[in-house]
Amino acid sequence: MNDTRSIQAIGRDCGLSVFETPLARWRTDAMRHLVEDHYPWQTTANEHPISDDEIRSALALPTDQLIPPGHYDDNPTNPYVSCNHGCSRDQHIRRIAWFAINYKDSPEHALILSNITDLDGHPDGNDLLNGHHRLIAALYRGDKSIYARFIDGCASLQNLPGYSEWTEQPAVNGLFGTNTISDGEASLEWLEQGPDRLVVNDGQTGGCVLNLRTNHLLQIIDPYGQPLHSELGEKAQLCRAVQLLAERYPTLLPAPIAHALAEDSRTYRPCGIAPLAGGNA
Repeated sequence: MNDTRSIQAIGRDCGLSVFETPLARWRTDAMRHLVEDHYPWQTTANEHPISDDEIRSALALPTDQLIPPGHYDDNPTNPYVSCNHGCSRDQHIRRIAWFAINYKDSPEHALILSNITDLDGHPDGNDLLNGHHRLIAALYRGDKSIYARFIDGCASLQNLPGYSEWTEQPAVNGLFGTNTISDGEASLEWLEQGPDRLVVNDGQTGGCVLNLRTNHLLQIIDPYGQPLHSELGEKAQLCRAVQLLAERYPTLLPAPIAHALAEDSRTYRPCGIAPLAGGNA
């Protein structure tokens, strides 16, 4: 009988973090510098950050002049959606004003962040991947904390000053991420590079340990970059690649995980990351 649970749930039962994106409550003041030290959508040199006065002025406009989610996206595919990079300062401010009135903080619409590593316990400016308008609005409103989802990082981020509490805690006290399989000590980086290409790296050495191009080439590679095993043509399949890799990393790829990776495409989808209705904000 097939296991219909998510790969993350299967991983937890095996004591592993598999493609997790943990969710936490994070103090807004610990992220203030991300949007108040500079203008987040820098188009010209030294453009000053959005001010509270500018937001107040936008809030005085008729509500139909404010801009709700769905009008802009980083990579728009809908002809009625504009590119974020072409959004003017005035339009950004009217988007923030909409959030200041309407945004209801929720796990579904959490800020999306990457790893937090700086020595002061704050994320670097490039680490906030999605949610600048929401964060500015939350700071303007005086919200003390906000939901933040991390697409990669380490469970030790709970020791940083901005951390408030876990809503969805990592399965292990170690690395996690959308491309990470970890037992808290060893880890693998699982990188799909198109529908027919897979590269797997060893998390400790950073070296490539598996290279798969479906129906062409399958290689298992040693820590020094030398092929240990190769298969060509129709033998180069995902199920065979996972089988060989599980033999080399049995603790990271026990049978339930190996089966899910080899058979079920849902395992490659990051969990819990949802853009706000039609666009990035």
